[in-house]
Amino acid sequence: LFHSEANQHDKALSHYSRVTTILEALVQLQPDDVQLQSDLAAAHNNIANILHENGRPAEALRSYGRARALQEALVRNNPKIVTFQHDLARSHINIGNVLHRTAKPREALECYERARQLLDDLATKNPEFTQFRSDLARSLDSIGVIYSYLQKPSDALEPYQRALTIREALVKNNPGVPIFRSELAASYNNIGNELLNTRKPEQAIASFKRGQAILQSLVQADPRDFSA
Repeated sequence: LFHSEANQHDKALSHYSRVTTILEALVQLQPDDVQLQSDLAAAHNNIANILHENGRPAEALRSYGRARALQEALVRNNPKIVTFQHDLARSHINIGNVLHRTAKPREALECYERARQLLDDLATKNPEFTQFRSDLARSLDSIGVIYSYLQKPSDALEPYQRALTIREALVKNNPGVPIFRSELAASYNNIGNELLNTRKPEQAIASFKRGQAILQSLVQADPRDFSA
């Protein structure tokens, strides 16, 4: 099984490498084609994902960095195209994830903050797009995780609580979307953990119970998805 999975990863890496080579040539021929530049960034991102999954963080960072550089140029030259801003925010998060997992929390925090700033602006200017608000909450979670890792529970609580507020609104406005409810439960759990770390056990228990109640309702609604 291991060799089979490794072989699949090698094939995928080879495929995206070929795609990248072709796209780089096309970008050279058509430097004003923003779609080609976006596709090239996506190809670098796919390569980085595979490298990261296979425990090659230094190489993954280089590929994520190439994707981010392309996306920064796209945002700079096309400031009204929200998709490019969203892609750039995700690249900041991807890089932050690698940095966090390679024990570079402060560098990771800087990346997460950049993503948060972009997503905050996108969510404010485009309130009709729930994806922006959902990703904003996730970026706030990432910031909270870093502060928790640095043993700063009071600092972790602020982004966790803001993520909770966003998710409460998402659930209220989209009651039929299970993932929003599941992530709301996770927010209550995150806050509960930090309340324990700040020696507020009663408040922590209350937060845990609210998260548990949401998860129980999800299990009752669809045991197949949430019973594992």
